[in-house]
Amino acid sequence: MIFIEDMKHQWDVMLHPSGNRTKPMGLSQALIYYYKVSFIPMVLSVITEYIYAVYGAQSNLANISSLFPSVQGSAAQSVASYLPLTLIFGVIVDFIIFIPIGIFVGAGIVHLFGKVFRKYGKGYEETVSGFAYAACAVMFISFWIMPLIQSLPIGIAAVVLGMIASIALGIWNLIILIICLAKLQKTSKLASFGILIVPAIIIGILFLVVLALFLAPAGAV
Repeated sequence: MIFIEDMKHQWDVMLHPSGNRTKPMGLSQALIYYYKVSFIPMVLSVITEYIYAVYGAQSNLANISSLFPSVQGSAAQSVASYLPLTLIFGVIVDFIIFIPIGIFVGAGIVHLFGKVFRKYGKGYEETVSGFAYAACAVMFISFWIMPLIQSLPIGIAAVVLGMIASIALGIWNLIILIICLAKLQKTSKLASFGILIVPAIIIGILFLVVLALFLAPAGAV
């Protein structure tokens, strides 16, 4: 099956991101590759979420009421019933729309900085390919791990495990992205890391400035 072959390819890239399996793809090819590699884990995630929606809603009812005292009775039952279904919808929308947009937009921003600092010797397609490989690596893992965490009763343990998993996946994504971009753009891993960090720092500073202006009293600006 072509899905299995692509998943094996992705597994090789995850284990050896600087190896021969990490190859540049065209824009449409990278998008199709992402959908094919992530499809089966996404479906399994949706199935897990559905099981959780059917069998886990009542078990979370008491936990929701204890965490949010203002949410009681029918309101708590409604939250417990619809929260898992909302998660299912979120998984599907992320898979179809938001993650692909993130791949192309993120690659565009990083590629711009790579060209400005003269560290990228290849085209935009190579940068998109690196982002696609990194995104697939996260999808490959997160669609298996996150449903297990979300199936835990709502409480502090589930929140902490979710935060730890998110941080670990973020670091994993960064490592794969650094190595893939270094290979595809024919640059060093240090330069690849720098090109990723610089726009992240700039965007973070701009966000803090905008947030400060938004929160500042009207007379103080």
